[in-house]
Amino acid sequence: MALVSAVEAKDPYTRHHSLNVSSYAEALAVAIGLSDKDRELVKIAAMLHDVGKIGLPDSILTKPGPLTDVEYSLMKEHAAIGAAILKPVSFLNRVRPLVLHHHEWYNGRGYPAGLRGLEIPLGARILHVADAIDAMASPRTYKAAFPVERTIAQLLDGRGEQFDPDIADHAVRWLQANSQRPQREATALLRRIARRAGSA
Repeated sequence: MALVSAVEAKDPYTRHHSLNVSSYAEALAVAIGLSDKDRELVKIAAMLHDVGKIGLPDSILTKPGPLTDVEYSLMKEHAAIGAAILKPVSFLNRVRPLVLHHHEWYNGRGYPAGLRGLEIPLGARILHVADAIDAMASPRTYKAAFPVERTIAQLLDGRGEQFDPDIADHAVRWLQANSQRPQREATALLRRIARRAGSA
């Protein structure tokens, strides 16, 4: 998808990130029991969720360390920028709200609108969990990839606060089920996303 490629060219971290989030989001959508049509909608939204980063300065996107408060405030604009970019594309009308609200927190402390609970579109709640899992599973210049046990602990800690509790529970069960496979198979399943990010 051209928009995804444009973001990946601008931000090295985003290379593979959209695909990773799409993989996690699809697994969660299946676990929750979404229809084929709604699963496809979530997958498309996952591929486009960070398209708004096109409008951010390279100095923020490629900074090899944590962002300052000012930089983070600018970074938070990417959700609204992404929704604005998609607005002229009529066939993506149902995708736009998921892109716009994928950083909303279940307790209302997210952005850009401070929505809470079921006010947040279901697809956006799925994307938020999938995005967080990939952020934890992927190495950055200032942090190593989290082991699956720490990722699970973070999901449980954020359950009902940052994350929709039902979706967080599905994510934890999925991670636990995969971590109980033989080591070689578990590594292939649970680390493939971190490997993609690490090769960026």
